[in-house]
Amino acid sequence: MMKHKVLKALAAIRKEISGVRYDKGDLSGQLNIDAAIITELGVLAADGIMDDTINIGGALVPVEKIQLPDNGSATAEILFHTKKLKGALYYESGKEFIQDNQLAVPGVPFLIHEWDYCSEDESTNPNMLRHQSVIDFISLLGEIADFKKEDFGELELVFFQKKKLSVVIKYGVGNLGKMNRLADLAEQLNSTHDRFERISIFKTELVLQLLDIDEDTRFQTLLSKFDLVYDNYLNSHLLYLEKFSYHDLKSAVDKDKLDYTKRIYATVNDIQSKLIALPAAFLLIFSQFDFSGAAAGKNLLILIASVIFSALLEILLQNQFGVLEYIKTEINHFTNQLRNKDTIVDLTEILKSFGDLDDNMDKQKIYLWIFRGAVWLVPLITSVLFFTYQK
Repeated sequence: MMKHKVLKALAAIRKEISGVRYDKGDLSGQLNIDAAIITELGVLAADGIMDDTINIGGALVPVEKIQLPDNGSATAEILFHTKKLKGALYYESGKEFIQDNQLAVPGVPFLIHEWDYCSEDESTNPNMLRHQSVIDFISLLGEIADFKKEDFGELELVFFQKKKLSVVIKYGVGNLGKMNRLADLAEQLNSTHDRFERISIFKTELVLQLLDIDEDTRFQTLLSKFDLVYDNYLNSHLLYLEKFSYHDLKSAVDKDKLDYTKRIYATVNDIQSKLIALPAAFLLIFSQFDFSGAAAGKNLLILIASVIFSALLEILLQNQFGVLEYIKTEINHFTNQLRNKDTIVDLTEILKSFGDLDDNMDKQKIYLWIFRGAVWLVPLITSVLFFTYQK
């Protein structure tokens, strides 16, 4: 539902105009006036996009004084200055709209008569979707371009890939087409571990396809050849993988392996600060325990406190054992993915390197068991002391 009342009035009246003439924003023609049209004309006159008077039968009549004949309608010559719209834009054709909005959609409400589209309507339009795809493509190209220059609304993108390629963003309504694979390309070029290699391959394809094309029509050619450029990029990337996949894969795996190693060591490091309390616990027991056995109640409290102390630390240790098991599951899943990877590259050496992680994990488990023994030694010693010195 349109919220901009002037745009709404103009959209309604435009559909009723015959003998349309449109010149640089001036919209004129014949209009059959009835009671409903008079109301809309009043809205447009108040906004200043038409004169206060209207030509009816050769006479200029103020809009607010229009008198309809007995048949309820009259034909008038009208003239609207659409460029004078306040807070909104009017486009007679898709061609005019594309010409004025090469890089982005307007930030204010707008109407495109030829496409029967208003930006405030809650509806989709195939032409607008195609236009948005082109804008998204321009944005993606801008992210990977080596240099870009924007001057008076005209954008030039420059790519350096062995040779310099300059692409001026210039296109028309006839160049709008379905770019169904644009999201796939964006995902490809935003890939994490080999993003720069992918971008380099794609830019190489741009140079190969567009270098011999006239600079003013390069972007239009790119839009028409989008699927071809994308397919060539995919093929080139596969060739690149055949040649360099082992190096890239090993680098990625080494990074993951380092991350797993840090997480394994962290299981002990994270709990070390808590285990500093162990010497303090022993010191407290020997300093506060009544070896005479006279204060049996006090000794019992110390025994209970030591059990609670060890139980709390046991919970922390159980969490760390659980973390190690989770990491082990992740590593097994990761190595299984490598084993099942569809590649001609020999991954034996890479998979063997993960054996070191198992050794590290076993060492950390041993440390945790030592800590566990030390933790439960506190209530054990306290119990021995309690029953030994109890009267």
